[in-house]
Amino acid sequence: MLDDAHKKELLEMAASDQLRRDFRHMRKSARGLGLDLDALLSFLTGAGRLAPAARRRRAPAYSRARI
Repeated sequence: MLDDAHKKELLEMAASDQLRRDFRHMRKSARGLGLDLDALLSFLTGAGRLAPAARRRRAPAYSRARI
């Protein structure tokens, strides 16, 4: 069974117009590639695990910039 927090999250996601548009777009893209949506999501999940997001480095703070 799902706890209340998970239920709330699923209800919020179901009410999201943007999420619905995103999934509709992914479904159309998957059809264009000859895949179903589950196969595309499985591929993207695996690719994301292989190449995690790069960490952003903080830019150095210059007290006097010389040009």
